[in-house]
Amino acid sequence: VWQVVIAPYRRYQIYFASLVQEGITEGSFKPVDPYLTARMIVAQAIGYLLQGVLDPGATDWSEEIHHSMKLLISSLMEAEK
Repeated sequence: VWQVVIAPYRRYQIYFASLVQEGITEGSFKPVDPYLTARMIVAQAIGYLLQGVLDPGATDWSEEIHHSMKLLISSLMEAEK
């Protein structure tokens, strides 16, 4: 049962880690740990899902997610030289 539950989580981690690594390789992202960053992205998504279920009327969750992802991506961006 555990393997079935954890498989999608790990699949998303690997997917996001590969995207981050691609950004690092092409010079768009700062040299960060891609797996740590992927776990952070997945944790953020799970956190927003949980908050949306527990307190759906607290905010516009779609707007909140959009803003936080923009903040995360901008923090990863390599400054132009």
